[in-house]
This record gives sequence, C-alpha cells and structure tokens, in this order.
Amino acid sequence: MKTVLYLLMVFVVLAGLLSSSAQALTPLGPPMSRLKPKQQSLGFLFASSEMDLKVSGYGLTETMKDTESTSYLVKAGYGVLDGVELFALVGVSDLSFEDFEGDSDVAWGFGSKFTLAKQGSVTWGGVFQICSIRSEGIVFVDVPGFGLQDIDIDAQIFDIQIAIGPTYTREGFSIYGGPFMHFVDGDLEGSALGETVTFDIEQKSEFGGYFGAMFDLAESSSLFFEYQKTGGASAIAGGIVFRF
Repeated sequence: MKTVLYLLMVFVVLAGLLSSSAQALTPLGPPMSRLKPKQQSLGFLFASSEMDLKVSGYGLTETMKDTESTSYLVKAGYGVLDGVELFALVGVSDLSFEDFEGDSDVAWGFGSKFTLAKQGSVTWGGVFQICSIRSEGIVFVDVPGFGLQDIDIDAQIFDIQIAIGPTYTREGFSIYGGPFMHFVDGDLEGSALGETVTFDIEQKSEFGGYFGAMFDLAESSSLFFEYQKTGGASAIAGGIVFRF
C-alpha cells in the first residue's frame, strides 16, 4: 500500500515537471548535395534548441514547455551519386527542463541530401535526417509523508527533419532556407522503489521553416550558421564542414 501511494505521488511530481517544462532540433545545412560521387566530407556541428512537446500516459496529457537541448555532433558524408549524398552523425547531447539537468549522453543519427535542379545561381534540393538524443539524471523531491526522495529520469527522443528549398550562391557565399517538417518520437521514464512509469513524447507542431548563411573558407571547407523555427520549437545551429 505504501508503494502504491508513493508511486501515485511520483506521478503527480512528474506531471508537475512536465506541465512546466521542451527539446531538440539538429543542424540541417543547405538543402542540397555539395559532394561529387565518391567525394567525402567531415563536419563539426552544434545546435542549441528549445521545444514544446506533448507528453501523454496514465490518463495524463501535458505540454512540456521550453525544454532545452545542446548537441555537439561529428558529421561524415559520402557522395553516392551525382546530386545525392549520405551522411552519419555521432556526438553528445543533453536535455534539461525545470528541476532536471540531464547528463550528456551519446547522440547519433543519419540522413541524406539531394539536389533536384539548378537554375543559374540558385540550386533546389532537400535534406532528410533522423537523430537519437538521450539524457539521464535524478530529480530530488520532498514528498509529504516520505521525506526527500530521488526519482531517476531517463529521456530519449528520436528527432526527424525533412526540408526542401533553394540555395543561392555567389562568389563563395550562400544563403539558403525553406519549409521543413519536424517529427519527434520518444519516451520519458521516471523510476522509484523499483517501479517505472513511462510517458510518450511527440512534437507539438510538425511544420516550420529555416534560413541560414554559408561561407566558403577555402575551396574545400565551409562555415555555416542557421536559425530554425516551428510553432513549438526554435534552434540556433551551425558548424564547419571539410570536403576531400
């Protein structure tokens, strides 16, 4: 009986955290392929984002507001066809929301960029990517009748982005952007007294847009910065990419 009452209180504590707390967008870069067949690239990327997410479970549906995530990623790309490249992502990321500061954990992902058409200085194309982000931590809560208790939190999110749009290039400088779709699938677990409660996580808004600028530092390296925005999320991202 004591365990049941305690777990009910844990549910209430998690609901309070969720209702007052968000998370992840990852760098996209220009929506086009810049690699020739068999050409390779290596990039170092970062992203800082906030997001509103819908969380549901055990009859509870809440919105996590302003959950923060910071990611540092290494990106390896390979040109498979003319106008098509594949890439892999690996690095570290963390999640945080009210009263929860998650530890940095391994982040990984993969995706593709493709060129659709070129008209003068404008190239049309797209990008698809998926990234897994996980973070763990402990929340200490003073529960009436039980004293100070710790709740283990484990959050994992799969972040999916699909974008399409133009890239305008002139003398080593490019501006790019366009609409994108954003999907999140994940879960948030809270554990105490050997019991675990799990909430499903998904995005609050699927549609958004982004824009950015890219500078060629040399013939084979580029620096880019971008801003992403949906109805429930925003991110500042960027990085440097080397082609060889």
